[in-house]
Amino acid sequence: MVVVFDLRETKNIWVLTVAVFGMWVGVMGMLFFADAPATSAVVLGSAAQLVACDPYSTIIEGVKASVVTLTASGKGPRVGPADTAQSNMSFDLPWSGQTDSRIGCGLIIDACGYILTNLHIVDSAARIEVQIYRLENETYLAKTVATDPSSNLALLKIEPPYPLPTAHLGNSELIEVGDVVMAIGSPFGLEYSVTRGIVSDERRSIVVDGRELSDMIQTDAAINRGNSGGPLIDSNGVVIGTNTAILTPTGVYVGMSFAVPINKAKKLLLMGKNAAV
Repeated sequence: MVVVFDLRETKNIWVLTVAVFGMWVGVMGMLFFADAPATSAVVLGSAAQLVACDPYSTIIEGVKASVVTLTASGKGPRVGPADTAQSNMSFDLPWSGQTDSRIGCGLIIDACGYILTNLHIVDSAARIEVQIYRLENETYLAKTVATDPSSNLALLKIEPPYPLPTAHLGNSELIEVGDVVMAIGSPFGLEYSVTRGIVSDERRSIVVDGRELSDMIQTDAAINRGNSGGPLIDSNGVVIGTNTAILTPTGVYVGMSFAVPINKAKKLLLMGKNAAV
């Protein structure tokens, strides 16, 4: 006797078996995850959030290493609100401390110890102390090697025993209105705080304490007293400006901040290095 199998029927049986097995796996999986603790979803959500935020956090952490805290003591300039002809509001330089003690930030732009900051922080100071990021026990004395009063910038020099981490300086001519930017500084003594905004205008002229500053970068990234001298960076972590001033009727941030374009600082660095030769 010869038994003949219909291959089409055999194939249908296998398809049905696989389908039933797949349904069983699906049901068991649903029951397993239904019984799982609710925290599993929270953990998964947090992991996804960390992945989404990682690009900014990594970029910011890299730039922070090149940001320093400055304390300038001794006789210094009077810094306060200055009336402008354009409005009833006033510009105010974002620095902290009393007349004999000014606190601000700086940016390491050369591994040999050249630091960029605002002139109004260190002008006429008898002593300038520099605190390196995450090295609370290492304080260096700095000297001013070059200044540019027209842009409110100063170049400092310290003598570190090893090469310092530096920031990447970009081309401020390439920024556009709407670009995402972040400001790093120490507002009211809260060191290495980060705020985010956009470029509101790339060539704004302002008057601060009777001094005109031209071609300033205007942003809505919050800066306050203590942010002076800190970097303004783009979404890639490239430095495009030095935080300098705010437009405020109250002495604190109200939506308009200003930074000196970094291209002006590049000229100051060359000036300082040439003077040191």
